[in-house]
Amino acid sequence: MPVPPLAAALVALAAAAPALDAPLGVRTQGTFRELFLDVTGADARRPAAGELDVRWTVANDWSTPTLLARGNERVVVRTDEQADVLTVALRLPWERFAGAGHPLLARMSTAVEARLLAHWGGWTDGLVEGWHHLAHYENFDRQLFPRNAVHVWLRDAEGRTVVALDGAAVAPGDVTLRQ
Repeated sequence: MPVPPLAAALVALAAAAPALDAPLGVRTQGTFRELFLDVTGADARRPAAGELDVRWTVANDWSTPTLLARGNERVVVRTDEQADVLTVALRLPWERFAGAGHPLLARMSTAVEARLLAHWGGWTDGLVEGWHHLAHYENFDRQLFPRNAVHVWLRDAEGRTVVALDGAAVAPGDVTLRQ
């Protein structure tokens, strides 16, 4: 029986893909993680050549306004948005520029990472709601809050605002430089 062309193409693509053996560099997505610098651990292994990593990630957060407490501290948190993030990271080994034969330089590299963030209502609300319905999960009164809305707040109990976003926004994220 002949192999369907799509199956053959998928097998070839999987065989050509680089091995996913680097344990670090994985991030946990989420509204507040995208707003602030989240430096992940760097892989200490020497890169054989320059590496370019381009990633698109999506985080859909939704919660009703919630009061969180620790001791005497109180904060009000609400997250209702989709955060899309485009990350571009470039890692270059020093040995490539210094020449072979330098044991210290052979283990060093420089990496630059930059992000572009889009906070918006998104397209994933329906998918999340459908999954909750299909699996019979609690929907936390989602029907009381409009779909595709953006409401991100972090306020202390006295009303001082740390983060307030009530509409779509696109912004550059933090740029990191690692040696």
